[in-house]
Amino acid sequence: MKRWGYVILVFLGSVIGTVRATGLAETVRLNKVSREEFLKCPLGKVPAVQTLAAGLGTAPPDSSDKNRAPRFYLSPDQKTGLVESCLISTSAVAGLYVLSSSKRMDYYAWYDSAFNSWACDEGCSEDKDCYYEVRGLMPNAPIHRLTYHYEINLQAGQYDLELKPGHPIKVLKKKKVDLE
Repeated sequence: MKRWGYVILVFLGSVIGTVRATGLAETVRLNKVSREEFLKCPLGKVPAVQTLAAGLGTAPPDSSDKNRAPRFYLSPDQKTGLVESCLISTSAVAGLYVLSSSKRMDYYAWYDSAFNSWACDEGCSEDKDCYYEVRGLMPNAPIHRLTYHYEINLQAGQYDLELKPGHPIKVLKKKKVDLE
């Protein structure tokens, strides 16, 4: 019996070593993209995403709620994406919709309601100033670690988040700096 335990341990060690050596687990940056660009990519063609996007609607440019329009983020290879929903509609609730390469979509309620409401109201200084990083990304696996980087008004920071499908987002670390 002890031999099997050693064999399993060696096997797990070689799998972990293989993941590190081949770079299968990686960090990927998700950049903000337009709704149209997001819906044209392979993830955007998933029926659940089409339904979500239709249900989220859009805020007119002259609306006081223009910052509350849904925000779409996409990886350069278009295999990982995220949708921020700031408004509650008939078919969507406020929070994050995370899409992985397996075309799986998981919903998460906001991780810091005061911060998320403020971020939705204020919007990013520029599109490049707010983005997500997916950490430890594995092919065909749900996303477990996410970092949100932001620069809004005169404040910059980040939230390190842990995701578990069916559970609330856990904030592992948050950092903010006043830019004044």
